[in-house]
Amino acid sequence: MIYPQPKPASRLSVKSAARKDDRTQLSVWRNAIFKRDKGLCRCCGVKVIRCLELCDKRAECHHLEGRANKAVRYDVRNGVLLCAWCHESVERGKLRVEARESFVVGQRAYFNADLQLIFHGVTRGSGW
Repeated sequence: MIYPQPKPASRLSVKSAARKDDRTQLSVWRNAIFKRDKGLCRCCGVKVIRCLELCDKRAECHHLEGRANKAVRYDVRNGVLLCAWCHESVERGKLRVEARESFVVGQRAYFNADLQLIFHGVTRGSGW
């Protein structure tokens, strides 16, 4: 007797499942960073809030090494909690982030955000 073979999953369903898994892992990553940094911006020290509104005190997690790098995309040591103002400053290149310590994945070293970070450039309160 020949039994029908189950249909393989469609490319769309596989891609949708991968996106959902990515969102879940990024949410876990953000929560771990918020907890580690105790809800404070690591640059200026302001108490940040979780909200959808665009306000200066909004909590935003920043990847020190870009999200495209899958080796450290979900690694908490690669993330830092910033207020919206400082995050925008980092993204625009007005603030530069450095770390005193690093961690290694494969053959490459990355900044370790679990330890002290150094911010160079224009900080909150000093104006643009």
